[in-house]
Amino acid sequence: MSTPNAAPPATISIDFRAEAQAEEDQPTQQGPRDLELVEGNAVKLSWTVRADEGYDLAVEIASRPDGLGPGASSASGTHDVSPSAPVAFTLTAKATKEGVDAGEKSAVVTLHTHPRGEAVSPITEVRAARRPRVTLTAATEFGVESPDGALHVEPNSVVTLRWKIEGEPDQIVLDPNPLGAGLSDQGEQDVTVAQSDRTFTLRASNSAGEDAQALTVLVG
Repeated sequence: MSTPNAAPPATISIDFRAEAQAEEDQPTQQGPRDLELVEGNAVKLSWTVRADEGYDLAVEIASRPDGLGPGASSASGTHDVSPSAPVAFTLTAKATKEGVDAGEKSAVVTLHTHPRGEAVSPITEVRAARRPRVTLTAATEFGVESPDGALHVEPNSVVTLRWKIEGEPDQIVLDPNPLGAGLSDQGEQDVTVAQSDRTFTLRASNSAGEDAQALTVLVG
């Protein structure tokens, strides 16, 4: 079955942030992507996503744990939450052109909470271990590397995924995972991409927060 010609990868920009109203006895530490606040305080998430002219955008905001994210969203907007426990929001923007995938990009906002009356939560001290930072790239067997989160290849090409994670992650997830097993902080893996585009998303998290990066292999 033939696949449509691959669209040129889109340049996607994301402005995703959170703002909380500080109380006099409970100051809120501002990130804007990493906030410390009192349990139950109101927080406003806001976002603006842009892509090159001529591309369509699909935006979704999910949360861990589930249930607090707004889900499918417009390219710009706001969403109010009052978290009673730590929560991470991941905004994923996918670009298409005339119905053909043209790449995706993600951004994460993490809210840390502590009980009223406590000057700081235990998670603030742990934060010194650093929130993870994810780097995911791909290259063909001929040495062509992925610019801006996308790589163009011919059908049935072998692609080498390479990743590196900084910040002592507690959990690493690659979706889909060609290894079928747990990942180390740094490594690489060859993948055969057949007839259709594939998007790989790497996520890493610890008590200080989460980071994610998506990479699309466009076939055609």
